Amino acid sequence: MLPSKTKAFMAGMFFVTMSVLAGCSTPTPTPQPQAGPRDSLLGWFHMTKRDHMIPVFRSNGTYYSVCRGFEIPLRECSAGLESAAPPTTIGFDETSHNYYIIIEDEELAQQYQDYIRGEKQPMTKIDKPLELFDAAAPPPASSDDFLGWYLPVWFPFPMWEIRKEGPTYLAVYHEPDPSGTWHTEGQPYELTPLPDRLGFIGLEKELNTYSLIYNEVLHRFEIENSEFPQIVRMPLVQFQTPPAAEDFTPVGRTMAKIGIPIWH
Repeated sequence: MLPSKTKAFMAGMFFVTMSVLAGCSTPTPTPQPQAGPRDSLLGWFHMTKRDHMIPVFRSNGTYYSVCRGFEIPLRECSAGLESAAPPTTIGFDETSHNYYIIIEDEELAQQYQDYIRGEKQPMTKIDKPLELFDAAAPPPASSDDFLGWYLPVWFPFPMWEIRKEGPTYLAVYHEPDPSGTWHTEGQPYELTPLPDRLGFIGLEKELNTYSLIYNEVLHRFEIENSEFPQIVRMPLVQFQTPPAAEDFTPVGRTMAKIGIPIWH
């Protein structure tokens, strides 16, 4: 059985994944145009009220933002860009000349007395954080090339260790304490190699719906939902040895505030 903190993070992963699957159709990759109709909303934004940094970017013609480590597709709307789950609108107010975000989230309403449904919360454009991890990695030639330690690029709170004992591949879940020291949570659990490509299924033990794969188009390791891999993905950075505590701690504290702030 997974510890309570581990369950909480995994529950968040599951919530975001299932919400997006329920609210969005699979985006069809299209050639990248020279300019998109909502490119004025591309960039990094600081949301003062919740002290979060929110990226907006475009890949293969589809706009994305981030929530709990997942890349969430955004669709064009009359206000600018929107996400069905979590219900979010990003736009530019011509009257105040401010970028803004509207977040509809019941958990936020319960946690913050100053939460106002439908409020246009102002955002300012900022530079890209220097601490952002680079997920670029060479393609694996065999399953053994997946061995190592993995942190989510957008939400580096948990760490998965992939190890091998005999012919069996195992995953071990780790979490940091406030000092940045890693602690093992739970027992190692077995991974199942994918039948049609390099990678593994079962990275999330209880749900068994998340796969660890290498994205050959984006040249990075990812967690994908095994049923709808084109809809949500969590890019990972691979380490051959676990990152040092003194390196991780300030990065982790900064990075934990990246993304649309639903209940985390």
